[in-house]
Amino acid sequence: MKNFIRKKRLLCAVLAILVIAAGCTVYFIRRGQTRDAEAGMDGAKQIKALQYSKYYKDDGTLNWMDGKASDMVELCAYENLQLKYSDLNLEEDANEETISRKLGSYLEDYLTDSCEVNGLSGEFASQQTEIMYYELEQEYEFERAVKKLSYGTSYDTVYDYYGMEENEYESYVSEKGIREATLAVIVQAIAEQQGISVTQDDVERYLEQQQMEESLAELSDQYGQGYLYHITLQDKVFDFIESKLMLKKDGE
Repeated sequence: MKNFIRKKRLLCAVLAILVIAAGCTVYFIRRGQTRDAEAGMDGAKQIKALQYSKYYKDDGTLNWMDGKASDMVELCAYENLQLKYSDLNLEEDANEETISRKLGSYLEDYLTDSCEVNGLSGEFASQQTEIMYYELEQEYEFERAVKKLSYGTSYDTVYDYYGMEENEYESYVSEKGIREATLAVIVQAIAEQQGISVTQDDVERYLEQQQMEESLAELSDQYGQGYLYHITLQDKVFDFIESKLMLKKDGE
């Protein structure tokens, strides 16, 4: 079970060809998402290790709350889920990668919508929103560069790329940031309930599975150790949930 989708390491080459920028590109992958951080880019929205790790302890747990996450969350049923292909909008002949990706996305939405979090830090939610801005704009820059190289023309704005008006985009990113913050608390609450924790070996194994070329030390410098441990914790929690659910084709 892994539902990570990795973009090819094309951004540096594309940007170099277009004379947009120089330098190497660091890619950071989380469940279903791509993190593209190009050295030397305008830093207005670039999220450095301080911003990534500010709210995480070195072991990946959240450091801004008093007490346990499980005290803040009314957990929904997450063990022994019974799902059908139609719940995930899966075709009958869907391959393993597609199933894994859609299952991960489904669980993210299911947990965020079904579990109730009380006392979410507004500052933490705002930080997650800034990260969302950064991630979405890096995807836009990548796709804009590729389209420019291929067709000689490209998207005018980040809003154009995502098919939204500016106000729609701002609302979308704000909501996405809040949902990411909410999911982080839920993941920690489940980890506390199930006794799930993260070791350095877990993080290194996670990075290896993502075919990361950078070492744990290099990525810790970029994103902070706490953040790396936290997304590994989320991966382990999702592995636990997926190991206990039943997914069947419709009609079975």
